[in-house]
Amino acid sequence: MKILVLVYEGFAEFEMTLLGYVAREERNEVVTAAPDDTPQVRGMGGLLATADLRLSQVNVAEYAALVIPGGTPESLIDREEVSALIRRFHDAGKLVVAICMGPVHLAKAGVLAGRAFTTSSSQNYRDLFDWPRKVDNPVVVDGNIITAQGEAFVNFTFTVMERLEAYQDMADAPRWRREFGAWQDGVVSKD
Repeated sequence: MKILVLVYEGFAEFEMTLLGYVAREERNEVVTAAPDDTPQVRGMGGLLATADLRLSQVNVAEYAALVIPGGTPESLIDREEVSALIRRFHDAGKLVVAICMGPVHLAKAGVLAGRAFTTSSSQNYRDLFDWPRKVDNPVVVDGNIITAQGEAFVNFTFTVMERLEAYQDMADAPRWRREFGAWQDGVVSKD
């Protein structure tokens, strides 16, 4: 199974590290993509990342999920190619997941309309969200969309893995949760 992670200038790399580790340990492929004009980006923690692909090279049919980390959304917020990619994944019925400030991009793309969500977003982006739909939980699942607050990156990882059925043996899911201290409560599913 292939999982696409969007990387961009100022992305929160720590929110993706555990997901990448667990996905790869379970023999899934994690591919990174960045905007065409920035194939190398620096994360919030200063780590330099070179994307595997540019956004224009992404073939949605090859992937089971699109993952959008939080960070500083300013570098992407007005980029139509990002919103278009999100809509293509969503319209194809693929899993679309975002953590921390990542849901800002889902809202901008219009895929959160009528959906329950959570975010760590500040009021700077209040006009993008349908705030009455916000659920005050660490992780929220609504159909093919998963959103999470930034501090819930451990639970986010295991919710994504379980939703994708990305374990070689699904009976291993509880072991992974125990190993990293992930809790099951705090996940709200609106399915």
